[in-house]
Amino acid sequence: MDKKRRVLGDEHQDTLASIINIGRLLQDQGKLSAAEPYLREAMEKFRRVLGAAHPYTLISICNLGSLRVAQGRYAEALALLAPAETATRTAFTGNNAYRLARLLMHLGTARGGLGQWSAAVANLLEAQAILSVTGAALPKDRRDCTRALRDLYTAWDRAEPHQGYAAQAAEWQRQLDQFGPDGGDHG
Repeated sequence: MDKKRRVLGDEHQDTLASIINIGRLLQDQGKLSAAEPYLREAMEKFRRVLGAAHPYTLISICNLGSLRVAQGRYAEALALLAPAETATRTAFTGNNAYRLARLLMHLGTARGGLGQWSAAVANLLEAQAILSVTGAALPKDRRDCTRALRDLYTAWDRAEPHQGYAAQAAEWQRQLDQFGPDGGDHG
C-alpha cells in the first residue's frame, strides 16, 4: 500500500481500495480497533474526492458501518448508514443489489441493537430477499443475514417476552442450520 501511495497518491482509487482491503482484513481477523483508521480514511477520502453518492463512497460507508456494528456502536452505525440508504438503492441494482442488501443488513442490525425492532426486521427481511435472488451474493452474506434475523428475534423476545418472537428466532435458527461452515447451503 505504501508503494501505491507513493506512485499513485493518497487519494487514487486504487490506493483507497487497498486501504479498504487492509481494513476489512483486520476486521475479519477481529482486530476492530486496528481496522478503524483504514476504513475511516478510505470513506473520508472517497467522500471528498468522488462525492457522497458515488458507488465507491457508498461501499466505504457500508464497510465502516459494518465495523461500527461489530464494535456494538449502533447509534454511530445508524448515523452512517441511514443517510446512505437512498443513494445505495439508486447505485446498486441488478447483480450489484447485494451491496444494497449488505447495507440493509448492517442497518437492520444497528436498529435492532438500538431496540428499533420493526424497522430492523424490515431492513433485514428486505436484505434477505435481495440476497436470495441476487446471483452475485456470497453464501456468507446470506448466512450472516439469517444469523442477524435469528439474533434480532432472540433479542426482541428478551425485551418483549411471550409475543411469538422466540418462535421466529427458532425458525431462523433452523434456516441457519442449513448452511455449511463456508456459508453455503448443505445440499
